[in-house]
Order: sequence, then structure tokens, then C-alpha cells
Amino acid sequence: MRRKLTILAAAATAICLVPAVGAGAATVTIGSPLTSAFDNNPAGDTGTQAMVGGPNLASPVDGTVINWRTQNFSGNLRVRILQISAGNAATAVASSSPISLSGGTVDSPLNLPIKKGQFVGFDNTDGSDSADVVPDSPIYTSFFWSILSDNAAPEAPGDDGALEFAYNSTVRYCLVPSIVGKKLGAARTALADAGCTLGKVTKKKAKKGKGKKGKKVVGSQSVAAGTSLADGAPVGVRVKTKKHKKKSG
Repeated sequence: MRRKLTILAAAATAICLVPAVGAGAATVTIGSPLTSAFDNNPAGDTGTQAMVGGPNLASPVDGTVINWRTQNFSGNLRVRILQISAGNAATAVASSSPISLSGGTVDSPLNLPIKKGQFVGFDNTDGSDSADVVPDSPIYTSFFWSILSDNAAPEAPGDDGALEFAYNSTVRYCLVPSIVGKKLGAARTALADAGCTLGKVTKKKAKKGKGKKGKKVVGSQSVAAGTSLADGAPVGVRVKTKKHKKKSG
């Protein structure tokens, strides 16, 4: 008897944060490390699949899923962001357009919002679809849900097992940089590079008749450097005037 494709989702433990290449925005990879000896597994039924019981599967941050990497997946599949509640009931909160896969290791760019604690799963379309898995994996507990439409009522798993699917997802988020002392333009650039945006700008008013001379820089920021925020989150700043140093002699 063919085993159904099942979703594995895991609690977030031992999470490795790495900077995004080039842009500087922070990313975290959730899902399988893709280092196991996988077997190809045909789908027995259509439905939403996800890994939900092992390490490093739930997103540790609010952010955006920007990539879905699969190994030897075949079929017309769709990525789903899932909210798992008590009793392992699943609600689909976001979905991608269909992705056509035909084996090999494939990176599929995405733009799906995800919140801390949510999982990445996928839909298969029919029994001819297949995916690489590790049967009876000791790391994960997997669940199978019947197919879900967006914003559907939660559904309980129809089957469970111990499968590790050969996929993972890259989540991008805002890791607030230190921008105190930077000019406003430089602060805006630094925030954008870190996956954040410039929020409210407050300028200290000069006393009447005493306009301050000097360059305007960020005197303080509304969110401390090193804080993790949702992808594109705003960071407010207060601008001050930094007096020019008088030349000696």
C-alpha cells in the first residue's frame, strides 16, 4: 500500500540565522536540511502536506517566505502557509500560484507572508505527483490534511506518520541595524539593506531665532539595533543637528 504524502512541521529549535547574500537582509531556513538519504514517494491522495513535529520547522520570526527548495518533487504543486492550532488542526493562511516541478533540486522564488510559529506545507494535485521523503524518520512527526482552500475552517489531520520531506523554505525578515549618527539618506539605505523601512522621522525644533548649523543625523531610533521584526517593518528615527567642530588655531 502506498503511503500518503504527509506534511511535516516542526517546533523551532536550534535555528541558524544567516545574512541574505548581497542585500544584507536577515534570513532563516526552515524545513529539511536536505542531507538525508531520501526515497521517492508517490502521492496516494490529493491534499495539503506539511512537516510539523521536528526541529527547525516553524518560522521563528514574522517575515516573508522568499524561496522554496525542493529535491526530486514532481507534479503541479502549490506552497501553503499553515497555522496549526491545538489538536493539530490546520488553517491555510496564504498560498502560492501552482509550481510545476519535474525532479532535481529546484529553487522556486516566492513572496508569501509568514508569522512566527507558522509552517510551510504544500498541496499535491493528484496521485501521480511524487516527492522525496525519508520514511520512518526519527526526527519528524508528519500529518496529512485533506485539501484546504484559502481561509478555510481548520481541519484535523487525516493521517500521520514519520516522514521527512525533501524541502525547505527561506524566510526573510528585518534585523534592525544601528543607524544612530548616520545621515537620513544613509540611515534609509541601511534599513532597506536590512529588510526594514524608514518609519516616522521626528526633527527637533530649533529655538526661535537660533537655527542650528551643522549636519543633521539620526540621534535615536525607535527600535533597538539587533531586534527582529517582520519583513519591511518601519523603524522611526529622531533627527538631531550635529554641530561642526571648530577648527583649532
